[in-house]
Amino acid sequence: MKNRFFALPLMVLLVSFVSCLDTKEEPIYYDVMATLTEADGFPTFQTDNGYILQCDTKLSTSIDSFKTGNRFYMRYSFGDTTNHAPKTYPIKLSKIWYVTVKNFATVEKDSLDKFGSQPLEFIYSLGIGGKYLNATFNTFTSMSNKDGFELVRIKKDEPTYPQDTPPTIYFQLRHTVASITTFAFNTRIASFDLSPLATEYPLVNKININLKYQIYPYTTTDSCTFVYEPKAVVSVGLSPKRTLKPDMKLSASEVYSNFGY
Repeated sequence: MKNRFFALPLMVLLVSFVSCLDTKEEPIYYDVMATLTEADGFPTFQTDNGYILQCDTKLSTSIDSFKTGNRFYMRYSFGDTTNHAPKTYPIKLSKIWYVTVKNFATVEKDSLDKFGSQPLEFIYSLGIGGKYLNATFNTFTSMSNKDGFELVRIKKDEPTYPQDTPPTIYFQLRHTVASITTFAFNTRIASFDLSPLATEYPLVNKININLKYQIYPYTTTDSCTFVYEPKAVVSVGLSPKRTLKPDMKLSASEVYSNFGY
C-alpha cells in the first residue's frame, strides 16, 4: 500500500479565547462558509443565506487575510441562544480557515482550451450559497512549482438562449497543472463568484448549472447539477442539519449546518 501524506495548504488562523467553554459536556460543532462583516473585538460573520453569527469570544490574530469582506470556512458551536435576535446567533468559534474567492474562467466557443486538467483526489462538498458556488476538495501535489485550480466555463457546450429563458451553463472544476504526483494531496476551500451570469441573463430568475469533474483513478468525468437563483429572497427558516462523509479531513464532528453551504 502506498503511503499518502496529507497537507493542508490553507492558512489556519490562530485564535485565543478570553472566556472559558463549559466543560460539562462536549459541544456540537458545525461547519459553514461565511463572510466576515466585523473584524475587531468580537468578530461577526454573515452566512450566504443571511444568518448573522456573532462570536462571544475575542479573537486575536495578526493574519493579513482577516479583513472585513473576506470569506472563511468556520467550525463553531452555538453559545447561549436563549434571547438571540432574529436570524442572529452567538457562537463559540473553534477553528477558521481562509477561503479562496475566485471568478470563473471562460473558454469561448471559437477559442482554444488552454487550461490544464488533472484529476482531483476527492470532493468533500459542492453547493450553491448566495452568489457563490462553494467547493471543498483535494488536489494532488503538482510536479512543478506552478499550481492552481479553476472553475472553467465551456461555452461550446451551451446553445444560444433567449434572454428570458433560463439557461444551462456548463462548468468544469479543474486542477490546472501539467503533471501531478498521487502520493500527496492538498485540501482546497474555494468560493467561485457566479454573479456575472446574473448580469449576462438579467431577465431570468434561475440559472441551471451543470458541473463536471474527474476523480482519480477514473478516466471518465462525473457531473452534478445546481440551480443558481440570483434574485432569490434570502431564506428565513433554519436549514436542516446534514451528515457529510465521515472521513472528511476537516471535521471535528459528523454533524454540520448547511446555512449557506
